[in-house]
Amino acid sequence: MPKKRALISVYFKNGVADLARALDELGYEIISTSRTAQVIREAGISVIEISDLTEFPELLGGRVKTLHPAVFAGILARLNNEADMSELEAYDIKLIDLVVCNLYPFAQTVADEADADKPDTVKCIEMIDIGGITLLRAAAKNYDRVGVVMDPSDYPMIIDEMREHGGLLKPTRLHLAVKAFAAAAQYDLEIASWMSDGDIDGMIGEKVRDSAYGENPWIHDSAVFRRFGKGSDDVLGLPEFRIVGGRSPSHINYTDMGRALQTLTHMAAEHELNCQHQMYICVGIKHNSPCGVGLGNSPIEAIRKMIDCNPLSIFGAVVMTNFKITDELAHELVRYNYESKGKRPYGGICAPGFDDASKETLSRLDNMCFLAVNPMLATIVSPKTLDDSPIYSSVRGGFLRQGNFTNIIDIVTADKDHKLNKAQTCDMATGIAVCGTSTSNTLVAVANGIMTSAVGQQDRVGCCELLLQRGTKHNFPFGQAVVVSDSFFPFTDGPEVLINAGVPVIFSTTGSVRDKETRELCESRGTILVQLPDKEARMFYGHAA
Repeated sequence: MPKKRALISVYFKNGVADLARALDELGYEIISTSRTAQVIREAGISVIEISDLTEFPELLGGRVKTLHPAVFAGILARLNNEADMSELEAYDIKLIDLVVCNLYPFAQTVADEADADKPDTVKCIEMIDIGGITLLRAAAKNYDRVGVVMDPSDYPMIIDEMREHGGLLKPTRLHLAVKAFAAAAQYDLEIASWMSDGDIDGMIGEKVRDSAYGENPWIHDSAVFRRFGKGSDDVLGLPEFRIVGGRSPSHINYTDMGRALQTLTHMAAEHELNCQHQMYICVGIKHNSPCGVGLGNSPIEAIRKMIDCNPLSIFGAVVMTNFKITDELAHELVRYNYESKGKRPYGGICAPGFDDASKETLSRLDNMCFLAVNPMLATIVSPKTLDDSPIYSSVRGGFLRQGNFTNIIDIVTADKDHKLNKAQTCDMATGIAVCGTSTSNTLVAVANGIMTSAVGQQDRVGCCELLLQRGTKHNFPFGQAVVVSDSFFPFTDGPEVLINAGVPVIFSTTGSVRDKETRELCESRGTILVQLPDKEARMFYGHAA
């Protein structure tokens, strides 16, 4: 039986010597391109140069290395096809059983050049891989016989399987082929997007897990995907959360988790900038808007503040924290300020971790409360954790794209006359973080770290009236509150409603033809009005489909 052969041609050479050594021990003949061959040879492993196989030198400065029938016929030939095998024999071409290849770092080169004083377009063009991507596609197409490996993190797995079974099993070859085709598709998308200056765009992802169901129980085919390309290495991304208790989250649960991440990171960023302290943070999300937030010098304080925002709305919410949940904290979540018997039910709890006792305390009938872990939630204490990846929204016949909401407002600069005290500044920071991650139109009132809100309204005066109605129901102290509006007041009727309720501080943007009237009203009534231009500080959010 002829020796099996592996073709290795990689840009990233980490782990390749160990892989080649394992293949050599398994009796594989190794073929390689020049620089990869040098690494393998320096490791003391026998290797055949690709130019010796093709009887052609590498041409055009390395642009042409593997593009030759001796290579691609050896990869694409089908064992069960007599014509294929006869042609190989006629031209003295041997089979290639394994292709190990990764691609030139095109996207990274483009990103590096974009930051350079004089971007080098030619350098980017030279990072468009031709031979490598052709090798991947050829080997993936013929996965029935050929294994294709592009990810160095897969090397240990394939070595173990080949040692145990004498080769790669067909399900593994299929898995690796799918991975190669997906990587090739992402690579081509990145090239087309760059060449078209963003006019070609899209998103490719890999399913991580199924959701329990879509927005409604009768909507199926709902799942969570990990995005390829920009954002794929985001350690705070939803695909990196592990479900460690309860049922599988639904589509709405996942959208609430995404919104909780936005609120949590914005809370950390606003307070780091404006209040210069890092705190324990706890947020509750219901139907894609915050219904409670809490910051504290201890986890218990943060939890209690979140619940006190609206003990009714927090019922069934998805909660996210930047601290581990112990059994003591779990009891606070389910019993604090809860007059009914039993435990306050939640839709889900997301945290850096849970101890074993807390999981039992948080459990619900029929496992209705899911528990999700991501240790990196503990790092959410600064603006560095804001999500800057683009947002894509599906619309009929296409999709929309926009940059992410990363605006952090410098309250001290906006408060030109320095009328705010420290407590008001910190309450305004909380209001801005909540307002900017709620479904617009939104108004948020905050007093002593406790908030109430009116979200998703079509007119601003109605939003003001709803804010007072909701807050009054829970004895919210409007006389001590900072109220934040996510845009300008088109008329003075909204501010007048707030001022009549005793609100001492209002934040809004400017942009109305009646801005002067609003300022004069606030000045005449002794209300502090902090404003920034709408084009700089508008906080509309939540229109993604």
